[in-house]
Amino acid sequence: LERVRFTNGQPVSLQNSFLPVALCPDLARQDLASRHLVDVLRDVYGIHLGSAVEYLEPTVADGYSARHLGIRIRAPLFQIERTTYTVTGDVAEYRRAVLRGDVYRADNFIDPQTGQPRWFPLVVGHSGFCSLSDSRAGSSYHRGLP
Repeated sequence: LERVRFTNGQPVSLQNSFLPVALCPDLARQDLASRHLVDVLRDVYGIHLGSAVEYLEPTVADGYSARHLGIRIRAPLFQIERTTYTVTGDVAEYRRAVLRGDVYRADNFIDPQTGQPRWFPLVVGHSGFCSLSDSRAGSSYHRGLP
């Protein structure tokens, strides 16, 4: 599943997700242009997501990502590699994504109870930074590539 994420009409992320066919056999027939993938997994397939392991590293745009994100080749990007698990521990999604380095910022948070770090990708909004997942802050739904 390949998607471009937009904020305020601007392409900001190119995502490639791989999901087990056994969990969602007819996913291609679902309307992912107007619904978030996590909502479809929960509402249509009864898949409840639990934990995830995510890696973040710097990279640069190749021709493919530059074309889909509207940036120049070798522009700075963040690359995210993520494995998401169901609440029962099964792999639900493996995702590789690139996020534009000119509009994203990683916000690290150390949980005071556990001492464990968590990071949140933030994207520049009209009034500072806003979470990409917060649709009230100007994010759009997934839009698939042709």
